[in-house]
Amino acid sequence: MPDRQLPRLRLRDLSHSFGAVRALDGLSFDIAPGEYVTLLGPSGSGKSTTLALIAGFLQQDAGSIEFDARPLHRTPAHRRGIGLVFQAAQLLPHLSVADNIALPLKLRRVGRAERDAAVTRMLDLVALRGFAERASASLSGGQAQRVALARALVFEPRLVLLDEPLGALDRQLRETMQQELRAVQRRLGVSMLHVTHDQAEAMAVSDRMAVIEAGRLRQIGTPREVYENPADGFVASFLGEDNRLPGRVEAIEDDVAFVRLAGGALVEARDAGVLAGGACMVAIRPERLAVMAGAMAADMGDDAVAAVLRESSFRGDHLRLVLDVAGITVVVKRPTVVPLAGLVPGATLALAWQAQHARAVPLAL
Repeated sequence: MPDRQLPRLRLRDLSHSFGAVRALDGLSFDIAPGEYVTLLGPSGSGKSTTLALIAGFLQQDAGSIEFDARPLHRTPAHRRGIGLVFQAAQLLPHLSVADNIALPLKLRRVGRAERDAAVTRMLDLVALRGFAERASASLSGGQAQRVALARALVFEPRLVLLDEPLGALDRQLRETMQQELRAVQRRLGVSMLHVTHDQAEAMAVSDRMAVIEAGRLRQIGTPREVYENPADGFVASFLGEDNRLPGRVEAIEDDVAFVRLAGGALVEARDAGVLAGGACMVAIRPERLAVMAGAMAADMGDDAVAAVLRESSFRGDHLRLVLDVAGITVVVKRPTVVPLAGLVPGATLALAWQAQHARAVPLAL
């Protein structure tokens, strides 16, 4: 058995090219035993290439892949013992649900009685008891993906790779399947690496998220860490909207930067590598901004920032406000359950925030 202190999967300086196109460029990260990690990035960032290298469908140009401290570069795909789930369930339509799930065990020459017991366990695990003899071609999209997951888990792999497994499902079913995936993973304690471009999906299922762009790792951490403390501008913008207000640092005290904005307001933000006297940006998420209108704006305090409302749109659980702050566009997300009068285009508003929710970042970040 592998040492529980060692990574289940370790990628080191992994690189791969398709002709002149560099798909991966020195990618490195670890996955611990029993950890659920998502590989998150835009199309063409190298996510699926990473999975293909780990699975053994491609051979890396440089770098190493270790599975339970064992190098994989000489191990063929069919002997790596890694489960795979793809965006399309890829079930064999002429086989029943039970036979699809049992296929990896048949290939491993497992006896009939043991196969049947394992299939029954898997059907219970993915909430498809009673579907064993159902024709796989008759399944809904969500049911087919459950069967694909059961097939990937039936031979008890220590690592499962999921390549956009929920991308073909509608929104409601996708959210249900996110919960089910996470529940199954926790019950079995298997390590999972889940590729997706959907930020909400990554945050819903992950222990940690690895954000990549152009084949390079930009940041890895828990969903909260990455969202609240993005390593750079790409991560901040890819994981949602991120307002940026230009200013100059007047002082830094106890990791708090005092920044004079272009419009004249003096505001506070966490120091994220700026220098006193230097130009910077104050970065803050739309949901972290407080906004008031009319006479109530005076209650925001001396550090409130004046803004003019350009537009307001209803988004179900929140209002999306687009404001002008000294010529800079700022977006605010305000819960619809908290009413606020005076939200008409052209209205003068006041913005404020808590220092710990904003970051003073260098201009190059």
